[in-house]
Amino acid sequence: SLNLIKNAEKIILADIEPDAISIFASVLIDAAKRGVEVRIKAYVPVTLSGVHVTLREHAPYIHEKSKDTSFSICADGFEFVTAMLSHDTLSIIQAFRSNSALMNMIIHNYILYGQVLTDLKKQIKNNDFKQAKMTLETTEHLHPLSTENIVFQHFKNRYTI
Repeated sequence: SLNLIKNAEKIILADIEPDAISIFASVLIDAAKRGVEVRIKAYVPVTLSGVHVTLREHAPYIHEKSKDTSFSICADGFEFVTAMLSHDTLSIIQAFRSNSALMNMIIHNYILYGQVLTDLKKQIKNNDFKQAKMTLETTEHLHPLSTENIVFQHFKNRYTI
């Protein structure tokens, strides 16, 4: 998972539960320093220099319902990993890693729309329509099909569509 982040060139999208943040924090910051756009959805307040963090409010209550720690990370639409670890992060319960262009398109969109929806729900609830509009504008380039970004290019090159 760390090499996936270290090898990213353009965009990293991630959804990382609290107990897994420390595993990835330094390599996410390093990726941002290299000029990679790094956007994560976090479930506790966290500050990672150069990383756009979407905070899911009321998350501790949600995570108390399970005894695991999960994360999903997609890099450039080229490779992704999604895993469920034991709560102490020492054991893998289940994990998937793939460079399938189809699965990367799906995971990229899943993470992207989770981040956008989380931000929009909070902004609209607070009647902050200016910020909601800004969220839509600043994420527009991340949508693979409408902008034919790097994720779409990997998909297109793999399947010659």
